[in-house]
Amino acid sequence: MKTTIKGEIIMSEYNPDYKNLTINIEDYVSKHYEKNDNNCTDNFQCILCGKGIKHTSKHHTIVAGEGIQYVLIHKDEWDYAQSKENTDGGFMGAWDIGSECVRKLKDIPNIKNYIRKPIKERA
Repeated sequence: MKTTIKGEIIMSEYNPDYKNLTINIEDYVSKHYEKNDNNCTDNFQCILCGKGIKHTSKHHTIVAGEGIQYVLIHKDEWDYAQSKENTDGGFMGAWDIGSECVRKLKDIPNIKNYIRKPIKERA
């Protein structure tokens, strides 16, 4: 299913590995991602812009599948997605989104069901 938001097409897809639709956010990746990624020396970085995320900053987390880190899995299925029972051979694990970049996704319908809200600190 395609959903158009502010002129951009958001792909919502059915994947037999999951009960809920997955959402592809690849169109939201910064055109400067590669440069930022190459310059990043932080252990954590934003999946959308490639900039580092300080361990004390608020950030959001997504879980991705289907072999690409931009395909979001519904948070009700995160435990399943990370389990040995998952049949999605392209499961990509958890990724961070910086607080500025997560605002870019706010117009995607039901996006709150695909992103974990900020946590205070990481170990």
